[in-house]
Amino acid sequence: QQQQQQQQQQHHQQQQQQQRRSVSESDRAAVARAAGRGASVVACCAARLYEALRAGGERRWARCGGVAAGPAALVHVQPCHHFIHIVELPSGRLSFSQELYNEVSVIVGTFFACGCTLIAEPAQFNYTVSTPFFHCFEGDAEVYGLSFADEAEAA
Repeated sequence: QQQQQQQQQQHHQQQQQQQRRSVSESDRAAVARAAGRGASVVACCAARLYEALRAGGERRWARCGGVAAGPAALVHVQPCHHFIHIVELPSGRLSFSQELYNEVSVIVGTFFACGCTLIAEPAQFNYTVSTPFFHCFEGDAEVYGLSFADEAEAA
């Protein structure tokens, strides 16, 4: 695991040199257009999306296929939904979207048919700051990681 962290830090340093440190106003406008009407961009910064792959019982991070590095944004959609969006530039195409949810997702029992008690378990969106520049979260299908170009923007 220590070796994996060292590799992530080396890759992050290379990525910082390749990516812009901040998102321009025109890039931020492209993010807002991709988010659509009724949505507002809360925060926006340069990042690259990774997914956790399992191979031989070990987990390793790999660039998420089909998702380019670009502006990663926290987007608020009315009335009270929040998403992580990544927008591909210069096309302005929304290449990744993940809702930050906090809702009841598991229902156990059927109280109409047999009189059982209805038990609901809340599903909590888990977001972890692994390093100052690498954050992880559970998506709909995978575990994802965001590698930020600038630690200050990741905070």
